[in-house]
Amino acid sequence: MSNTADRIEAEISQNEKPVILEFHGHHCVPCITQDDLLTPASGHPAFPAKVVSVNVDDTPEIAQRYAVKSVPSIVLIENGKTIAHFSGLVDAGSVLSAIQENQSK
Repeated sequence: MSNTADRIEAEISQNEKPVILEFHGHHCVPCITQDDLLTPASGHPAFPAKVVSVNVDDTPEIAQRYAVKSVPSIVLIENGKTIAHFSGLVDAGSVLSAIQENQSK
């Protein structure tokens, strides 16, 4: 595994909050829009998750591990388990809803 992949795995395993893996590619225009949808929300102190940006071109092993078939994609992980997987553009509200739904179980 690459150093970048190792850092991503460490973020997942060492984070007490849910982790949002934001998968994107080098030349993916919708991925820029996806980043614009999540970045403002994730910078808020009350945002309940850690956002980790994953470039599928640089770390294909991470994309393969989480069954990412297209970009942009979002994988939500809590306590080491995938709790939601979104393909295509998704707003921060949908991601927050998935976090809240999982925490209420």
